[in-house]
Amino acid sequence: MVEDNNEDIFEEMLRYVGLDEQDRASLKSLFPLSESALDELLTRFYFRVDLHRGAREIFTDPEVQRPRLGKTLVGWVTSTFSGPYDQEYARRRENIGRVHVKHLLPQRYMVSAMNIVRSWATELCFQLSDAEPEEIFRAVRAVNRILDVDLVLMLSTYQEALLARMQRQNRLGRIGVVSAGVHPALRNSLGSIALLAAALKERPAVSADP
Repeated sequence: MVEDNNEDIFEEMLRYVGLDEQDRASLKSLFPLSESALDELLTRFYFRVDLHRGAREIFTDPEVQRPRLGKTLVGWVTSTFSGPYDQEYARRRENIGRVHVKHLLPQRYMVSAMNIVRSWATELCFQLSDAEPEEIFRAVRAVNRILDVDLVLMLSTYQEALLARMQRQNRLGRIGVVSAGVHPALRNSLGSIALLAAALKERPAVSADP
C-alpha cells in the first residue's frame, strides 16, 4: 500500500512540476557535461561535509563509507539527467530517504546535499555550447523541476521510514516496561514454588513416593 502511494506521489509530482518532453530533452543535453563534471561535484560535496562536524561525524568508517556514498551520489545524478523517469527511477530516490533513516542521518543533510547538486547542475546549464538564452532558461527550468520531484520522493520516504522506526522503538519500549514488571513477579513466583517444594519434600507421603 505504501509503495503504491509513493508511485502515486511520483506521477502526481511529475504532473505538478510540469516535467514535459522539452524538459527531458534539456536534461539529456546536459548529460555529457554532467559526466565530465562529476569529480567537481564530489569535491564540492565533501568540502561541505568537512566544514561541519555534525556531517563529518556521520562517517564512522570514512575510508569505506565516503567512496560508497560518492558512488551512490554519482549514480543518482547520472540517472537524473539520463532518465528514464519511470517507477524504477522513483524507487531509487525513495530508497535514499530510507537509507538516511537507517543510518540515522539527519534530514537537513539530505536537503543541503540537494542544494549542492542544484547549484552545480545550474552551472552546467550555462556551459551548453552555442546555446541561446532561451535554451539555457529551459535547461535551468528542467533541472529545478526534476530535482524538486527527487526531493519530494526522498522526503516522503524519509518521513515514512522515520515514523516506522519510532513505532518499532515504541513497541520495544513497551515490551521493556512489561518485561521489567514481569521479571520480579516471575522471580517471586519461582521463589514461592521452591519453598513449597522444599516443604512438601519434608512430608512422609512425598518422601515415600517422590
